[in-house]
Amino acid sequence: MKILSDFDGVLTDSVEEISRMRQIFLGSFDRPDYIGGIIEELEGKIRSEPTRHGWISEGRLSGFSSEDGFIWGVAISHLLDQLTRTGQIDRSLLESNRFGKDSFVDVGGEAFRAMASETQSGGQNPFDSKALGFFKHAKDSGVEVVVVSNSETDRIVDILGRGGVDLNSIRIRGGAKKFTLAPKPQATQFGNLQIDISRPYYESILRDEMPDAVVGDVFSFDLALPAALGIKTFLRRREYTPQYILENIPKSTKVVEQVSDLLV
Repeated sequence: MKILSDFDGVLTDSVEEISRMRQIFLGSFDRPDYIGGIIEELEGKIRSEPTRHGWISEGRLSGFSSEDGFIWGVAISHLLDQLTRTGQIDRSLLESNRFGKDSFVDVGGEAFRAMASETQSGGQNPFDSKALGFFKHAKDSGVEVVVVSNSETDRIVDILGRGGVDLNSIRIRGGAKKFTLAPKPQATQFGNLQIDISRPYYESILRDEMPDAVVGDVFSFDLALPAALGIKTFLRRREYTPQYILENIPKSTKVVEQVSDLLV
């Protein structure tokens, strides 16, 4: 049996990292309090229509805003860029960022990398210790585990290694670009949700690995494509998992509270 597991949010608890990324993002501007106030207003807008905002690829929604905190941050950055383009935010605010980037989305990317660098230098370890039993059980049962994540491989190796995972017993494929859409859309209906599954990089990994099951915490990124391909899927429910996702995922997608539940 082979299981493909996502990393952030499945094998980690991302709450502290997301909070730190936001601090770095705000602190990169000359007027952090001012931009923080704008963000609070935008967050109200997103909460009222979460499936209209999110991660944008090829000009289309790739992931919904409230599926996790990282996508939420990207959704905010896209709105800030829109307000800047239309002149509702003075461009000098964006130009004050210490990363020298010309879009809020790019500043957010730098904030993520800065946060990840702090984590890797030992600032914190977001590894979910409850996942350790999953790896041990998988090894003892002869289950092959492949960690497939948008995060880079060195970040995954560092966090899992410090968490006590036997890295020789698993394979890791970082930089999976699950969020990247192809130029041509392939919209697929899941209940009342329409999700684009034209994800060439991720599809290449899935067809290469041919897993028996895939586990993730973000349905649009991790599970929509494998579910459409007929692969067994598991959604790890987190405190941020939106109700609209739980109401619209296929009946074939099993909801689990802990990754260790996969091998029970």
